[in-house]
Amino acid sequence: MISGLRPRGGAAEKGVAAQALRALHAQEAGGAPGPAPAPPLAEVEAALDALGDLAATELITPGRMLAPGICVQFQGDAGVRARIEGLNRALPRLRLPGLPEGEAPRAGQGAASGLRIALETRGESPWFSLEIALPSAPLAAARALCLRLSGRSGSGVVSLRPTLRMGFDDGWSDARFPADFAFTPQASRQMGVLPLDALPNRQAGAPVLILFLRQPAAILSLERVELILGV
Repeated sequence: MISGLRPRGGAAEKGVAAQALRALHAQEAGGAPGPAPAPPLAEVEAALDALGDLAATELITPGRMLAPGICVQFQGDAGVRARIEGLNRALPRLRLPGLPEGEAPRAGQGAASGLRIALETRGESPWFSLEIALPSAPLAAARALCLRLSGRSGSGVVSLRPTLRMGFDDGWSDARFPADFAFTPQASRQMGVLPLDALPNRQAGAPVLILFLRQPAAILSLERVELILGV
């Protein structure tokens, strides 16, 4: 299932999205002739990879840091009950050649790099979200942000609304991706592209990618979160 691959707008906006998708395909193929890629999001990728080893955590207060630049947010004192755990710990141990019994696999050994969110109730909180801080300079130079998520729900449909928030001293500005990502118990990989050219003052803002969980109660396994900047 693919989400957000038909950006709304004119031909120029669709062209930017197409460039971002070509950049993503080139990255998967190990590189291809064309414009130089935007600076890699190495620190963000490392933090995302580290989520797989996250110990089971009861989310009682908002702002809990899961990895450098990655946290969960919701309204405090609103009766939220949730638990989050790295998939490398939540899933059964894998028996791999050369790996001592009981030892968890690491990156490159079949490890899971994502996490499992079990939201028992959102209580009175208007939102529940996973937030990923992004570096300002690469984003300011890019024309599009491509997001790809791999995952599945525990049951039913679980939707995420990806939003890029630019934080300023006097507030923030939000830009939503063209479509929500909807997951079912069947594993799927979904993708969306957000054109950046029209975002106001993005050179001066502090960017954060926010994944809003739409349901008031849900179980979601995010097996992989991938980001690429199109130039």
